[in-house]
Amino acid sequence: MNPVVEQIIGKLIIDPAFRQMFKADRQGTLARYPLTPKERSGLMQFDAQAIEVAVRNLQMSRSVPTESWFW
Repeated sequence: MNPVVEQIIGKLIIDPAFRQMFKADRQGTLARYPLTPKERSGLMQFDAQAIEVAVRNLQMSRSVPTESWFW
């Protein structure tokens, strides 16, 4: 996978401001990155709601101590 695509996906997960910018103007947000047409098209199809759900799930999984999973 293109490291730039990985960077964008990572920013969508960890950076709330970037996520909001992406939701408000995907084309403008992606314009600053060197992407192939196929990569750009794939990122344009990301489901913004699914990203938010994934972020919330990650945050919740980090709030549960792993020790409690086994005892």
